[in-house]
Amino acid sequence: FDPVTHDLDARIHFEFKDGTALRDAFVYRWRLWTLPDLREALEAVGFEDVHVLWEGTDPRTGSGNGAWRRVERGEACRSFVAYVVARKPAARRPSGRGRRSP
Repeated sequence: FDPVTHDLDARIHFEFKDGTALRDAFVYRWRLWTLPDLREALEAVGFEDVHVLWEGTDPRTGSGNGAWRRVERGEACRSFVAYVVARKPAARRPSGRGRRSP
């Protein structure tokens, strides 16, 4: 991970019981967009009511519990699932000024 550019190079390797290994079974290269990056981009192009939905945690398993809530701050955890949600602005109707009747 490059903290300046947010470029990320992630690789998944497998090691098998017989001692063999499969390196680079999956390779992912992308720019990591943060939740604030996504919110700002949506607002910049005109979306409204941009917010984050955060999945709660099951205290027994530490996994997601399927309950989503709107949040302004996340929580420090090993992993999380969140959605950035926005509303498209309503289409504006023409004012009718300067138009002729048929």
